[in-house]
Amino acid sequence: MNDMKKLFFYTILCLVISSTVSNAQDREIEIFNGVTWYLNRNDAIDVAIEQNKYILFVWGYNTCHRCDEFKKDIAWCFLQPVIKKHYILWYSEGEKYDRDSPEVSDYLSSLPVGILPQPVVGVIDPSNPTKVYNLRTGAYIVDDLVDMLEQSVSNDVFSAVENVYVYISGNNLGIRNDFEKETISVFSVTGSLIDKFYKADYNYSRSISAYPKGLLIITGSSGWAKKVVVR
Repeated sequence: MNDMKKLFFYTILCLVISSTVSNAQDREIEIFNGVTWYLNRNDAIDVAIEQNKYILFVWGYNTCHRCDEFKKDIAWCFLQPVIKKHYILWYSEGEKYDRDSPEVSDYLSSLPVGILPQPVVGVIDPSNPTKVYNLRTGAYIVDDLVDMLEQSVSNDVFSAVENVYVYISGNNLGIRNDFEKETISVFSVTGSLIDKFYKADYNYSRSISAYPKGLLIITGSSGWAKKVVVR
């Protein structure tokens, strides 16, 4: 009888192990320059929960040169320590999941209508997977990427800054975030105050005709800061 119980126990154990291995193998992944990217939202969330990590979300088309450059930068050795310690990587292909797809619409719906500069990059907390933080689009500076990755794992970033999107559109500065009323300050890279105004809506537009050209720092009284380039 004991032998039968042992046989039954080991049979069940083998089935559980086999099921776990099968589930892991069924996950859709891409290996890019030695770095693993998950290609499916649910897989990325599951793995992030299992490993108690955040998700670095990237959306773009396979024909996007900047997207390939972004993935190459992620593979650099000086970025790998913070990536391996804190992040699961999820790359969502625009050819497969357009911006209105349920796979990514939670994250892209706050962005302006029209063609999105790629890649779109953000951080997701798997405990609240319908929100994206530190959302950015288009070209970036590697130093900014390092800052974003490190700041996103600080204790207060997820409670203090949510869905802040700052962009230049034509001759206007656009600001879209979760804070309806706040004071906005615009600084040069040397710290000189260029403009200060009150934003009374979630979406706000401000003329930049009097702004100098170059890199500017935009801050909100709710605690966020973003960089934009006036050309």
